[in-house]
Amino acid sequence: MKHIAFGLFDHLEQRPGEPARDTYAGRIKLVQAAERAGFHAYHVAEHHFTPLGLAPSPGLFLAALSQVTTTIRLGSLVHLLPLYEPVRLVEEICMLDHLSGGRLDLGVGRGVSPFELGHYGVDFLDSKELFDNAMDALTAGLTQPQLHHQSQRARYRGAPMVLQPLQRPLPPLWYGITSEANVAFAAERGMHVVGLAPTQHLSGLMRRYAELREAGRGGVRDLSAPGSVSRRGALRQIYVGASDADAERTAARAYPMFYNNLMQLWRTFNVVNTLIPPTYTLARDLGILVTGGPGRVHEQLAEFFADGACNYLALEFSFGDLSDAEALASLQRFAGEVMPALARLASGE
Repeated sequence: MKHIAFGLFDHLEQRPGEPARDTYAGRIKLVQAAERAGFHAYHVAEHHFTPLGLAPSPGLFLAALSQVTTTIRLGSLVHLLPLYEPVRLVEEICMLDHLSGGRLDLGVGRGVSPFELGHYGVDFLDSKELFDNAMDALTAGLTQPQLHHQSQRARYRGAPMVLQPLQRPLPPLWYGITSEANVAFAAERGMHVVGLAPTQHLSGLMRRYAELREAGRGGVRDLSAPGSVSRRGALRQIYVGASDADAERTAARAYPMFYNNLMQLWRTFNVVNTLIPPTYTLARDLGILVTGGPGRVHEQLAEFFADGACNYLALEFSFGDLSDAEALASLQRFAGEVMPALARLASGE
């Protein structure tokens, strides 16, 4: 359990009838509270055409956070690379890295929703090729003084990369893993990794990542900073209640709205997303949603970290119809009672 750390994961989900400006204001306060509590990072998702996400442009919200925080790292999970013109994204990333004082983390992915991509005119069957090409252009643009790159979508012939990132060789990269192929891609590039799978399956992927990461460290594709600690973790929704019963009632109330928001576009096309459990009970039983009073939550997370495969948890404290006050209270209980106990356990006390 050495080097364990915690982050905030956030869909920036829209509550019914709430103005977006109020949602943003509440979330800024939540991130500031997480910073005071010692959380490692804040990670915002990118979604489109759905109430699931009010951050269709993650960089805009991260720029706002960069001006009202000082220590917590800020990043995306993930920027959907098939939707971006690479040079424009390179320049925005450099701006964010400087605005945040070198606190930017960059998550990248191809996107899990064919419908969100489709409304942008991107065929899901083309998204893997688009992602690979954008990834090559992105990393070259962030690390080279001139960009030479050619693909079906973009062609750059010595484009001057005047604005460079503050962090060298580039901001830390994050990637979501679902299979061993994903693991190999991330490990050889030195990317931090997170997954949504139940713990038993995820542990196997993370052990494989650790093996491949050690073998690829310092290789020609390694983009990590020398000596950096590789984060291997999970995305988990969480609600820490005043008691186990309080947590059960509140999380069971909030989860259906989250699932309905997630499924909105999928239902339009009569398709079921099988990655996310459809009920609170199933999500809880699979360990994807962690609920309980502080004692019970500590037990669940101590078990999660026990086998040493993972050293990071990105926790979503605000989901569904949880109010700002409920999310903040949950985070404060976690920070006040669960985090210290897990830190003591990790240090062997």
